[in-house]
Amino acid sequence: MLTIGVGKISKWWHYRLNCNATAVNYMSRAKVVDHYIQKVTEGGLEIDQVRKELVANNVDEHEIRIIVRLVDREVQRRMYTTTTNSKANGLVGVGLVLTIVGGGITALTYPGAINMVVHF
Repeated sequence: MLTIGVGKISKWWHYRLNCNATAVNYMSRAKVVDHYIQKVTEGGLEIDQVRKELVANNVDEHEIRIIVRLVDREVQRRMYTTTTNSKANGLVGVGLVLTIVGGGITALTYPGAINMVVHF
């Protein structure tokens, strides 16, 4: 389920997931936002297409703004978190490589494989 705050869900508000007259699923705002976050994250939908779908389903303009804003914020938050984690992992990798190289150089100076002339 969605972890961001979506405010109080209005009793009068519903949304049809399937436009099929035989299978109409009414969803709360949180479920609609979660549904569109999943569709956008999987790469099958753009933010502007979310608005177009909601307009096509006769959703109130105020609700469309709220839903699109929540979907956009959550998608951006997830992208920022992924980017931040990858940068941190890269920095740790560089530090690990430098530590191993420094340790190798230090270890090779003891048996004399690397000749360290006294420069003190």
